[in-house]
Parts: sequence; structure tokens; C-alpha cells
Amino acid sequence: MDSPVVVAAAEACARRGLATLRFNFRGVGASAGTWDEGRGERDDVRAALADLRRQLAPPARVALAGYSFGASMATAVAAGGEPLAGLALIAPPLATPGWQRPGPLAIDGPLLVVAGGEDLYCPRAAPWRR
Repeated sequence: MDSPVVVAAAEACARRGLATLRFNFRGVGASAGTWDEGRGERDDVRAALADLRRQLAPPARVALAGYSFGASMATAVAAGGEPLAGLALIAPPLATPGWQRPGPLAIDGPLLVVAGGEDLYCPRAAPWRR
């Protein structure tokens, strides 16, 4: 939540008039709970989306942005059918063991994947293109 990358992404969205919500996954920082190997963390994303939707006036369109592990959780939630207006994946861990190319994504809008040229965990030619 406090990573400079996450803060910069949230600030960029806010400058464009978009509501933003940052959160820590379970067991991170002052958050309750313990690491759940990505299973419970998907629930964390869904709970954050539900909370944001409750705070916005309907009909609110909500998009997800995630950095690294957060990008993999955002992808899993989008592939699980959560309706989204867009998806931004910043340095998703494409070359990490366990990464699986997602099925169809439930997004009605843009998909942005940001990968660094020298990122060992998110190389530009990673399995995303398989």
C-alpha cells in the first residue's frame, strides 16, 4: 500500500478525477490475518472492490490496478468474473513459478500491462504472450 509505485499509481488516478482505494493484503503492515498463498488475498481484493462500490454513487464503474503480487491478484479476480471497467497490471510477476496465464478477463475497457526492460520477474517477453 505504501510502495512508491502504488502511491504514484494512485496519485496519477486521483489527478484524473478517479476515486482510488489502496489497501494492504491480510497480514501485511497493520492488517489482520496471515498470508494465504493467494487464495484469501483474492477475497481481500473483492472486499476492497465491494467497499469502494458502496462508497461511490451508482452506477459506479470500477477498475483495478495492481503492482507485482497485487497485479497477479487483480488478474485472478478479473478472470474470476468480477466485472471491471479496466485493468492495469504493473510489473505482474509473469516469470515467477506458479504464475498462470488467466482465462478470459471480465473487463469492459482497457487492459494495460507495464513491464520494465530489466525486470527479472516481469520480462517483456514473458509467458503473458503464450
